[in-house]
Amino acid sequence: MPPQELMVIGGSMGALEALQRLLPGVAEAFRSPICIVIHTAAESPGVLATLVERMANRPARYPADGETIQNGLIYVALPDHHLLVEDGRLRLTRGPRENGFRPAIDPLFRTAARSYAERTIGVILSGGRSDGTAGLAAIKDSGGIAIAQDPRDALAPSMPQSAIDHADVDFVLKAAEIPRVVATLPARSRKKIAIRQMDPSRPDVAEVGSDALHAAEKPGNVLTPFVCPECGGPLWEAREGKLIRFRCHVGHAYTGETLVEEQGTALEHALWNSLRALEEAAALRARMAAHARESGMDVIADDYEARKTQYEEQAAVIRRVLVVDETTLLEAASAPRVAARARRARQD
Repeated sequence: MPPQELMVIGGSMGALEALQRLLPGVAEAFRSPICIVIHTAAESPGVLATLVERMANRPARYPADGETIQNGLIYVALPDHHLLVEDGRLRLTRGPRENGFRPAIDPLFRTAARSYAERTIGVILSGGRSDGTAGLAAIKDSGGIAIAQDPRDALAPSMPQSAIDHADVDFVLKAAEIPRVVATLPARSRKKIAIRQMDPSRPDVAEVGSDALHAAEKPGNVLTPFVCPECGGPLWEAREGKLIRFRCHVGHAYTGETLVEEQGTALEHALWNSLRALEEAAALRARMAAHARESGMDVIADDYEARKTQYEEQAAVIRRVLVVDETTLLEAASAPRVAARARRARQD
């Protein structure tokens, strides 16, 4: 018999500690299949499935692409691969990263909601940022059960807190309390009426990237002036309930909170690159000045040295912003004037 229910669990930093407390009880109380996505690096040695099996005292493994979902098994997302649910099978794909991760939680939760609808139980554990929030909202929209670890119980509270704020979760529980509640859920979840039916045969963006986006997701979305931090493509904004989501045309996706953090990282990279370029420019002009003076070309040497000093001063401003995070009173006073001139130039 095909599985009647499916539990999907997602987490990041601190999630292994939470799994140690919830998996033994959940594995005993819930004999239907469980799929787990924990954010892992692409170069991870691939031992998570072994750890999960030891925690749960129940068979756990990395699934093969196209493997039929079976009761009693725990499936763990392979490093650098999204784990998807499709027509009673599991799919592995190296589709676009979502919220900066592959595997990401949202694709698993989203596709589980399409396939199992009201028979899905989603659990968000400890982690940073907000991956999994949109996926948990999709589970709720399809009539499933949404559970978030109590942020006060999580080593990294951002991920469960985001789910609580945006996904209308059913339960907020400590990790050790989740098995007791889950034991009562399968029968309840079968009786729930799906709020929104989703086509389980529709390909997911995490599997086919831009094809799915062009076919179904771009219409109705709003083109923004922002670019994808990963590929530099334009981003479309979509509102999904309380959540703001951004996706580029090749499929990279971000919640609003994640995009803010990614932009901050990109800005820091840009500043370091600017600092490097200015310091290289100053060093080159110092070398050219020395060469010119050795050749008796003092006027040219003076010009090189003046430009060197200018670049060093500009580099010093950027270095203070990056390293010290402070500016002089004169710099702070001039910044609003420069920003105002830039705004006027854009308007013209």
